[in-house]
Amino acid sequence: MPTLEDPRQEAFARALARGLSVRNAAKEAGYFDSITRGGRRAKRPKIAARIEELVELATWGGDLKLAVVFKELMRLAKAAAKLQTGAGMAAARGMLAEAAQVRAQAAAAPSITPAIAGAGPVPPPTLTKEEWIEAFAPKS
Repeated sequence: MPTLEDPRQEAFARALARGLSVRNAAKEAGYFDSITRGGRRAKRPKIAARIEELVELATWGGDLKLAVVFKELMRLAKAAAKLQTGAGMAAARGMLAEAAQVRAQAAAAPSITPAIAGAGPVPPPTLTKEEWIEAFAPKS
């Protein structure tokens, strides 16, 4: 998800992702309203999705190229688990194992936490098909 269009909403989302209370996050973002409005604001779909993404990026702490693969593996694992079948559970377990391997590979990569601290938006990774194959193809 790209940065939110409204800079105050983006600042609010970043502050909540850093762990500030709703009231303090609203204050930091330039809002001067009640905690109730801040709570409602945090539940807006776009803002809630942005907060979730920022928290995920902060906990990831790895290379963004690998983060894309990790995120997709996790999405597929959740979808497979929802099937509630033996095959679905086996697929989910396999994808979770792959995600763990990707996570281990990213452990030595530089952290992206400064993006949440306000260093600017994290640009989405843009890879051509050839770059993706080169980066993620099995090594023989």
